Amino acid sequence: LNFECIIMDNLSTDDTQSLISQHQNDIPNLVLYSSQDEGIYDAMNKGVSYATGEYILFMGAGDTLHSPDILAQVNDTLTLQTPDVLYGDIIYLPNQYISQPPALSNRYFKSGKMICHQSIFARKETLDNYPFHLEYPFGADRDWLIHTFRNQNTFVHIPVAIADYDTSGYTSL
Repeated sequence: LNFECIIMDNLSTDDTQSLISQHQNDIPNLVLYSSQDEGIYDAMNKGVSYATGEYILFMGAGDTLHSPDILAQVNDTLTLQTPDVLYGDIIYLPNQYISQPPALSNRYFKSGKMICHQSIFARKETLDNYPFHLEYPFGADRDWLIHTFRNQNTFVHIPVAIADYDTSGYTSL
C-alpha cells in the first residue's frame, strides 16, 4: 500500500518531535510539520494542502486505526469504487462499537447524528473544494460533511470499524 502519514504539530513543547524522530524509519512517508495554527481545523486544512494522495483520513493524537489491515480493506474498496467520501464504523473508546448507516439522509443529519472524521476517507479534491471553516471551532467537520452530502457528492459505507476514537479529546468535551 502506498500512503503517507502527515503529522501536524502546533509548536508543542512536549516530546512530539523526538517521538516522531524515533519512528521516522519505521513508518514510510512519515512527515512532521510543526507550525503555529489557529486550531484543529486550521491544522487539518494545512494537512490537506501538504497531502499528495487521493484520499485523506484525519486522526487525533489519541486515535488509532482499529486493525492492522484496515488500510488494505479500504484500499480494496477504493479499487472497486471511487466515491468522494468513504466512511465506516467507529469504536468509541474504551469499547463502544458505533455502526454507521449504510446510506446517509437529511433526516440522519437533522436528528443531530454525525460521522466521526476518524472514520472518513475523503477525496483530497473534495476537501480542497470545501475546506473546514474555522469559524466553527467544534463543528467544522460536521459543517463539511453536511455541505458535502447536500452537494451531491458520492458516499460509500463499508461496515467495518475504521478507527478507535479517543473520546477524551478536545472536541469531546
